[in-house]
Amino acid sequence: WSVEGLVGTAMIDLLHPDDVAVYTSQKEARRLGEDLRYEVRMRANDGTWPWVSVQSRQIIDDQGVMTHRVAGWRDVTAEHRAQEQLRDAQVLLRTNVDAILDPLVLCQAVRDHTGRIVDLTYLDVNEATCQYLSLTREQLVGSGMMATLPGLVDAGLLVGYADAVDTGEPVSFDGFRYANETLGLMAYYDIRGRAVPGDRLSLTWRDVTDRQQAA
Repeated sequence: WSVEGLVGTAMIDLLHPDDVAVYTSQKEARRLGEDLRYEVRMRANDGTWPWVSVQSRQIIDDQGVMTHRVAGWRDVTAEHRAQEQLRDAQVLLRTNVDAILDPLVLCQAVRDHTGRIVDLTYLDVNEATCQYLSLTREQLVGSGMMATLPGLVDAGLLVGYADAVDTGEPVSFDGFRYANETLGLMAYYDIRGRAVPGDRLSLTWRDVTDRQQAA
């Protein structure tokens, strides 16, 4: 824009229609004379809508009355584009993980005061895990594995998982016999797992009970 093209223009007239609410929601803060900071899209002279980060501060006269506001902004379009690409990548990753037919979980090791792993907390699960355990993602994420599968200790699986986290050696069990408390039945599993940086374990399993019984 030229100076002449902007002087006398109401700022709200330059805002993207979807971002007008961001501007108007700070009406009370303006009245109280607070400093403001927000991000909106503003119409450029070429018809594009770059994202800008706006900072605004009041100017007060000798009598303590606000006479003006001084605002400055910087272009943050690149940051917003990067955030959009990250969100798209996360959606793509979620779609890909949920397309896996076998249960897949990412767990965080829980250690006692001696440093020994005593549980694993679900950080993320795929849709197959929810279907197999008949629990929602919200019910699983943040909960401990021992809460859903307390028999892990007696079965020796928790020790195997802990060793994988501590040593970096992958988990690999074929036809592992386990009394699944959630399902209320004895089942056999092929289990695979690998340590992930951050004291974490990525774990997947496949119910092979039919194959085992056939054998």
